[in-house]
Amino acid sequence: MAQEKTDGWLAEAARLRATLGLHSPVLQCSTCILENFCSYLPLLTKLSSLPTQSLNLQALLRALGLGNLNVELLTLGQLLTCPLLEFADRINQIWRNENEQMHARETLQQLERVWEVRQVRLLNFILHVPYEPPALERSKRQMLRNPHRDIVAKDSGTFILSGGVLEAWMTFQQKWIFLNKVLHEMKIQFPSSDLNSRFKAMDDQYRTLMKISVADPLVLSLVVPSAKRSPDFQGQRLQQLLQAGSVELESIIMALKSVLYGLSAHFPRLFFLSDSELVALLVAPLEPCEAQIWVRRCFPHVLAVSFTVSFKYSPTEDNMDAPESRPGIQTQVKALAVLGTGGEEVKLQQPLPLHPDLPKWLASLENGLRLALVHMLQGCVAAHLALAPSLDKAFKELPQQNQLPLEQYVHHWLDLVEAFPWQCVLVAEEVVWWAEMEEALLEGRTLAMVPTHVCKLEVLVQAQRALRDGKPLPSVRQTSLLRALLVMAVMHRDIAQVLKEQKVSDLTDFHWARQLKYRLGSPHIIPQSPLQSLKTIASTKTSLSPPACWIDVLGRSFLYNYEYLGPRLGPLPSMLPERPALVLLLALDEVACGTLLGPDGMGKTAMVESLAQALGRQLVMMPCLPQIEAQSLSNYLNGALQAGAWLLLEAAQHLPHGLLSALGQRLAELHNLYAPLYQQASQSTSTIDPTQPQLLGSGFFEKQHVCMRLGYGCLLTLPALSTATPANLHLLLRPVALTLPNLQQVAELTLLGAGMRDASRIATRLSKFFSLECELASGPRPCRLPLLKQVLRDMIQALNLTKEEPSSQQRDSLAAIEETALLHSLLRSPLFNTFDGVRLHHLRELLCGIFPSARQVLAEPVTHWLRTPMLMEELQQAGLHPSPNILGSVEQLSQALDRASGILLLGPAGSGKTTCWRSLFKIQNRLAAMEDTSTDNCLPVEITHLYPSVLSPQEFLGWLEGPCWHQGIFPMLLHAASQYKTMDPESRAQGSLGIQHWIICDGASSSAAWLDPITCLLSDPPQLILPNGQKIERPPGTFLLMEVGDATGMSPTVVGHCALVWCDGEQTWQGMLSVLMAALPHEYCLQPQTVTELNHLAEVLVPATFQFLTHLGASSLLQTHGQKAVCPGVAEITSLARLLRCLLDPHLRIDKKETHKPDREKSCQPVLETLRQAIDGTVCAHSTLELQKLQSTVNFLATATVPGFCERPLCPRLFRLFTVLALANMTQDILLSRHTPVIQSWLERFPSVEREGVLARALVQASVDAWEAVGGCFMPSPLHPHYCFSLHSVSQLLGSLQLLPTRTGSRGFLDYPNHQEHLRRVSGLRGTRLTIMMAMRNMVRLWLHEAQRTFCDRLDSPRERSYCAKLLLEVAQSVFCCGPVPQSLGKGCEEEEEERVPEVESEGELAQWEDLSNSGSDTEEEEDPYGLRFITVPPSSDSGPAPSIALVKRENTERISQKIKQEEGTGASSYKLQLNKSKNWWQKTSTMDLVSPLLLPVLLLCPQEKPSDLVFSQDLTLGPNSESPNLYLERQWESLGEQLAMSAAQLKLNPHLVQCHSMAQHVARLVRVLARPRQHGLLLAGALGTGRCTAITLAASICQARLFHLPCGSEEAILQCLQEASWHAGMLGKLVALLVPRGVDLTTLHRLLALGTSGSFPDQYTEADLDNIEEHLLRENLSVKQTIRKEKLLQRFYQQVCSNLHMFILIEDDQAQKQLPSNLFLRLLQLTIASIDRYEPWDQDSLISVVQHHLKGAQGLPFGDDSLKCPDLQDSIPSVAKAMALIHLSAASYHGHLCPELPLVTPKTFLDFLDTFMLLQQQMILKMKNKAQRINNVLGNLTTLLEQHSTQTNRVFTLEQELKDSLLDISQ
Repeated sequence: MAQEKTDGWLAEAARLRATLGLHSPVLQCSTCILENFCSYLPLLTKLSSLPTQSLNLQALLRALGLGNLNVELLTLGQLLTCPLLEFADRINQIWRNENEQMHARETLQQLERVWEVRQVRLLNFILHVPYEPPALERSKRQMLRNPHRDIVAKDSGTFILSGGVLEAWMTFQQKWIFLNKVLHEMKIQFPSSDLNSRFKAMDDQYRTLMKISVADPLVLSLVVPSAKRSPDFQGQRLQQLLQAGSVELESIIMALKSVLYGLSAHFPRLFFLSDSELVALLVAPLEPCEAQIWVRRCFPHVLAVSFTVSFKYSPTEDNMDAPESRPGIQTQVKALAVLGTGGEEVKLQQPLPLHPDLPKWLASLENGLRLALVHMLQGCVAAHLALAPSLDKAFKELPQQNQLPLEQYVHHWLDLVEAFPWQCVLVAEEVVWWAEMEEALLEGRTLAMVPTHVCKLEVLVQAQRALRDGKPLPSVRQTSLLRALLVMAVMHRDIAQVLKEQKVSDLTDFHWARQLKYRLGSPHIIPQSPLQSLKTIASTKTSLSPPACWIDVLGRSFLYNYEYLGPRLGPLPSMLPERPALVLLLALDEVACGTLLGPDGMGKTAMVESLAQALGRQLVMMPCLPQIEAQSLSNYLNGALQAGAWLLLEAAQHLPHGLLSALGQRLAELHNLYAPLYQQASQSTSTIDPTQPQLLGSGFFEKQHVCMRLGYGCLLTLPALSTATPANLHLLLRPVALTLPNLQQVAELTLLGAGMRDASRIATRLSKFFSLECELASGPRPCRLPLLKQVLRDMIQALNLTKEEPSSQQRDSLAAIEETALLHSLLRSPLFNTFDGVRLHHLRELLCGIFPSARQVLAEPVTHWLRTPMLMEELQQAGLHPSPNILGSVEQLSQALDRASGILLLGPAGSGKTTCWRSLFKIQNRLAAMEDTSTDNCLPVEITHLYPSVLSPQEFLGWLEGPCWHQGIFPMLLHAASQYKTMDPESRAQGSLGIQHWIICDGASSSAAWLDPITCLLSDPPQLILPNGQKIERPPGTFLLMEVGDATGMSPTVVGHCALVWCDGEQTWQGMLSVLMAALPHEYCLQPQTVTELNHLAEVLVPATFQFLTHLGASSLLQTHGQKAVCPGVAEITSLARLLRCLLDPHLRIDKKETHKPDREKSCQPVLETLRQAIDGTVCAHSTLELQKLQSTVNFLATATVPGFCERPLCPRLFRLFTVLALANMTQDILLSRHTPVIQSWLERFPSVEREGVLARALVQASVDAWEAVGGCFMPSPLHPHYCFSLHSVSQLLGSLQLLPTRTGSRGFLDYPNHQEHLRRVSGLRGTRLTIMMAMRNMVRLWLHEAQRTFCDRLDSPRERSYCAKLLLEVAQSVFCCGPVPQSLGKGCEEEEEERVPEVESEGELAQWEDLSNSGSDTEEEEDPYGLRFITVPPSSDSGPAPSIALVKRENTERISQKIKQEEGTGASSYKLQLNKSKNWWQKTSTMDLVSPLLLPVLLLCPQEKPSDLVFSQDLTLGPNSESPNLYLERQWESLGEQLAMSAAQLKLNPHLVQCHSMAQHVARLVRVLARPRQHGLLLAGALGTGRCTAITLAASICQARLFHLPCGSEEAILQCLQEASWHAGMLGKLVALLVPRGVDLTTLHRLLALGTSGSFPDQYTEADLDNIEEHLLRENLSVKQTIRKEKLLQRFYQQVCSNLHMFILIEDDQAQKQLPSNLFLRLLQLTIASIDRYEPWDQDSLISVVQHHLKGAQGLPFGDDSLKCPDLQDSIPSVAKAMALIHLSAASYHGHLCPELPLVTPKTFLDFLDTFMLLQQQMILKMKNKAQRINNVLGNLTTLLEQHSTQTNRVFTLEQELKDSLLDISQ
């Protein structure tokens, strides 16, 4: 109504203007107002139609500034005050979205009403269940005769609401039926009670579901809540229940591997199915359509089976509820024949009833088909021999007739191919021809055979040309037969010429023996008349045992295996090279294994296919993928062995090395099994029955019983032999290398077979062109066979489409037409779709030089097949001006889709590849929707846009998780498309398709890993083979469009099977700029003058700017050398358009931002590809891999740096989508202005610090100078990737200064008070000035300490660390002391001399310092008593300290690295000279000086002190100190070592572990990390056993942090550990230390990076976990408002995690240099910048120190009062310590050469060595004491014996005297 009124008012105004005839300002103003209001009417109408509750409408009103108003009370005037026209696009988008949602709701409601009326039942979707409770039998029979089944099958809406549930239901039911068959039909019990109980639970659950479905059978009950159905059996919960049940049943099935193996062993072709396919086969219903599916799957060359249905009367009670109207009628389905390509039909000898056991029926079909082929081959030979006399007579009369017997000869073959299979006709021709040749050889008529063969060849050539002239054959099968016969005639002619040239006259001649000779009958019997013998054999009745066909070569006989192969309808000839064929046959005969070598595109696979066809063998091809499963490979080997088939492993080099070794082992086992049985069978060929499979015997393979058939073989294709090939496999390969094919021969045979007039001349020119083309480029010559085949195929196809009946005048120009078609095919080939203009020019010149008509073809105008206005409209909507280049690309793509199923879209980033296919997609759908007869051939198109580089190989193809195989996104996509396009054989043969499906694979690299797996989809047959062995056919009407930059590194096979479309993008930026300039006046209210100026800038300034940048060679900062660039101007114009619109649009609003960080290093970067996919509007779900749409309001912000060392550049296809803003480099002024205020505010909190502004500026300046100096001396390299210093190092250094407490109490800044007396004595200061000077000195020393922690700790060697410390000391002297270092620091890293600050030696020097001060007052209250007042200036006027010395410059680093020798005695004199200079400078300082030194150089370090001796740390004691807080102060290493030893003893650690000075340093640094929030550490080491874990344990105990050790096991354990650590840090607020060992994977490291930066990582918490966190946060923090949003609470929790969680990551040198991706390692360095510490094994000094402490503290054994003097160990401690240290170092060196991976020589082993030494020493002393005691005992016993001896001697002497006296008395 409003529109009508305004139109009426405008009409009335126009009438008044015409009536008055005068210019009326009022009337003109009114008209302008009305016209302005009319522009608002469409928007107001759309706003009025929106529901008031719409969230989009409310968001729009908030953007308009009307968010606080009630929508229902909103007036028109309020709306008109808003800039609605500026929000027109957003209003239209909201209106369209709301209409779509409303339409969807109405459709669903209508569908629900229809289902309710029709009572669509759930049981109609369920498979027939053979084993059900009796109560469900009636429902089951009702399901079969339900009249609504046809209605449901037609209703596509069924799968909209409940498709996921029904799919899960069907999957579960298949597995459930299979297990029921195993239990009840096969009578096989489960191997364990656990499996039985698990299945019982699933079985009960499913039967419960069936009962519920009987009670509530409607489909809507799955979606709509119902009282009859429990929520557990409805909707999403039911789907999850069924999916979990499927996984459980799958695991049970995998436990029944023996059952699956037994089923496959009865029909070995089932080995080539995956486990899931085998289960689906076994539960398939007994229907012909299901049987057709599995026939095509098991017999690749069979398209369908012809069935017949017969009825049989059976009046039984069981059939009373049959689906037919008449009870008692049973249907019986029988197979009569198999159908092949080209309409071929092979009738079976007997009808084959369809058996309920489908595998058994398939085995019967295999035997029946073999039997039919055996009899038909014999019959075909007999028919050929019957017509042979008349044909021979006709050929003998040729010279007299002077014409060829064309009709008779051709019709003979046409009659045969109609009566017999295609392959039988060819084999029969071979059998008869070889019999004729053998008879001619025996009769000596070999020379006369050559003219006959030449005549036959001419007959076939003339026949093909006659067909080209307008005499079509009834079928393509007959055409292909004549083409194959022509190739065979050429081979026969060549063989006859060889026999003639070699003068062969004997059957034993090598030139005869090397030919593949076909025989019918026994191969070892040579009759006198081969032809007569063949006639006798062919005419023999075949009721008992028909004759077999054999192929003889080199004295060996190979049985023709009668595999049905079907006709080969392609235009390309099937050629069999002689030498490779002979080598492969001999290899198969010897070891049942052969190998073909050659690069891609040489025809290796085609050669094997030809050889298999020649021998009638079943050939199973398996592309080798890196993800292939070993079990799948074993299944294929088992199938080949038991089916007697050849297994071809294509591109075996892609298999992992371990799998190749396993393959070699399995092939060797199979050879040992097969060879003896094969040799035995070869000796008894006369007893072989060709109608039966030739079983050789049985054996055991992989612990399974196998039955071997004749014909087994395994073939491999490799590019070349490699040293990486396992030795066991190398012994079996028997390789043969293919030479470059003869392109002229291939081309000539192809052209002759197609009936070309001048085939020889065209083939010669074409082969010459390819030969010269290869010489245009340097390097190895590529194989052009795939390209040649593609060109010839396109040429023949084009000629067949445009074939017309030629007139007599046109016959002479047929050769020119053929040459023109060839040139068009060449120009459309990938060869001419190149971006190299010079090469393209050379190719065109070469083409014109070889083909005279090429210039005319190149000059022909381009014929546009598409509707140009529609195409231009689509391009303009896409933001591109329709330039000739983009129009040509769309035209190329349209034509490419007509001739190829794979299209490669090539071109640099931004060239319009995506716009090309999107425009064609929209155009084709618009044409398909038109009701126009001219667009009947245009089919609607559906697209699926994939980013394969985003996905891992497992996500792309599938993965094995436990026993279950999970499909990847690409197989799921093909499976869904194949189900959607399932057609009957007639529709498939006619090619009737209702819709096309384009799969867009948008990849970043042409050498990406996803290209190889999908290559098989472009070959013949087009099917995808998964790593688990499953094969998925490419659905008809499916096209693969692959977006890549170029074809560099791409396999020739892929290029040969694809059509190429080149998008150069040279004019893309001009089209974008034109569209932008044309759109600006319509989008914004611009003045005409403004529009004119903008157009002038676009026409003049922009091209001139691009020309200037091109002249300078300037490029984007994000582009690196050698990287493929974006199309010129595309990124710049994109940024210009965005910035210009931002400047013109006053209502710019940022809705959302997302950040990006690069991921692991590959040929492409998956995370960046995911971001590019998200910008396109889609993303793959993490769990289901489904494509999901993103909201269009998402904006992306990203940060990036210029690629440096070890950093991968961004993909141009990504950053061209962003508006790139380059920030300027950081200068010193910027850094000073950024950091100085923060540091100054921190310094102002110190009561003893003066000149805060000057000091703050000096600290920042020193940090920047240190960064430049260290970064200039220590560059990152592959061996030192951690030598990476950035501006983050400056921020970290300045931030770590703030560890120093501002209030120190009575202790001051120093931990040792005697140091203050030393400073007072040296400086001569007292009181307040001394305190101020000490504060300043402490700040400078703190900076020097923190600088060493930031820059020195990560360096590899002590020499480098010492040199870096010297650099930092010189920087400190330069900035803080305004002068150079007192002593020379020019000594290089090669010379290590201790740097010492000389002591003050005389009182005169002290007097010089005291002269500088006023000694008149000694009180501390007086100001400046010593005259050392510093000149303080305001920060604003402060010019800063003196500039850094030349040390930081690159040229002076070379001077520093030189070796400068200086004597020790010059130290004191240089020091005195420095004092004199300082005194003179101090005395000459006037009040005009703006800068004075913050600290004199002599006060920076103490005497004999090195920079590395500085240490700031907390106390290293355990437990809280109630007396004083643990402050970060300057301390002494001696006290820290004692504290650490005490702490280690309290923790029951070996106290000697911490006696080493380096251990105390490491622990102090770790404690420093734990002292600040958001700090982490990276612990580097070159060897194991350096004490890192011990140091972390000590540091965590000292800081009272909870220590978590991250496990290296399962992912569940890692996630549990991280969750517990996060809980302690975030919820309990406790300090947490997380030890990350060296064995973690890359995924864990990425999670740790996210955890350290943001407090969580994706998928760390479930929704339940987040709710639990929220509940505990509210409970623990009562002060938190209960109404606070959950996101705020979680953000607070994440911040707590970041603050309290400290990660310590252990990294070895080999990890940093080789294993870790460079980007990941750089991110780890940035995260752990607080402490990157290198741990090294104990050096000799440390070892000696530990030994001395250990031995001095050792207590000897108590010897008692009478102890003997033993060797005193205390006297020999120095020598023993040195000896033990050298022993340990020797052992470490020896171990480093033998086995560095094992931590055999560590500090722990050294301490064990000490303990062992002490134990042995004590045992030795104890032995000495025992021995001495024994000696004492012996001596005591000896003394006793001597005393007794003396007593006895005295007694004897006495007795003798008495005796003598007695004798004297007697004598007297």
